[in-house]
Amino acid sequence: MFSSKINKKGQISDTVTWVVATIIILVVLIFFLVGASLLADTKNIQKYRPTLTSLSSIHEEVDSSMLKSIFTCLKIEDTKEKLLFYQVLVEQEEEGKFLESLESKKSEVEFKSKSIK
Repeated sequence: MFSSKINKKGQISDTVTWVVATIIILVVLIFFLVGASLLADTKNIQKYRPTLTSLSSIHEEVDSSMLKSIFTCLKIEDTKEKLLFYQVLVEQEEEGKFLESLESKKSEVEFKSKSIK
């Protein structure tokens, strides 16, 4: 009976420590959740990241898709498929989807790929 009274004080202090720690963790978690939801409610992206909506970033992505398409065209081994794929690229250039000339980019990519080999 004597040993149960001694251990009781240790259990209470340990329990109180964990309860306080849990409350602090919950308060911090709620703080970050509220902050994230307030930031998510903003409708204007330009306020935080102007480069996401700028015209230069949009054009860079279009040019990168052209480069990827040219690399894909160069890797195709079947001549019929290569011609069909290239015709699609020419049609996209005529529609104005690329900023630069398809022929100049293609020759640039071919030159760089030959110099790497």
